[in-house]
Amino acid sequence: MITTNGLKQVSSNKAQTSRSCSWTSTHFSIMVLVRWDQSTLVDFAQAFPTSVANIDLDGATAVSGKSDSRPACAAVVFPEHGTVMEIVVGDTPPSTTDSACARVKTIGTAVVHEVRAQHLFPGPTTTAPPTTP
Repeated sequence: MITTNGLKQVSSNKAQTSRSCSWTSTHFSIMVLVRWDQSTLVDFAQAFPTSVANIDLDGATAVSGKSDSRPACAAVVFPEHGTVMEIVVGDTPPSTTDSACARVKTIGTAVVHEVRAQHLFPGPTTTAPPTTP
């Protein structure tokens, strides 16, 4: 996915309660964020206030939402108690939010598959709680 779309890693961050990586190309950008704190769902609900649907990402149930102000979409997966994994895609205008949401599903499926293959989240995935604060 990364080499096919000409994506280049632009950041990687390790903090006390989170890890993130971002990649960008001329057409869209991706961010994968893993957090271990409660503010994740509030941040998600504020940035992506329009609920899309629960989606399947390689067998994991994810809550997805889209931005009201830009062509961006995100999904949140709960791989184990206390851990939140967020996949965010922002498309470059004139692309649409629906296009970004389609990318979230494709990229999110690949991310969840890779995380499982590396045994980073050994616990079963559960249906996510509501994202409204």
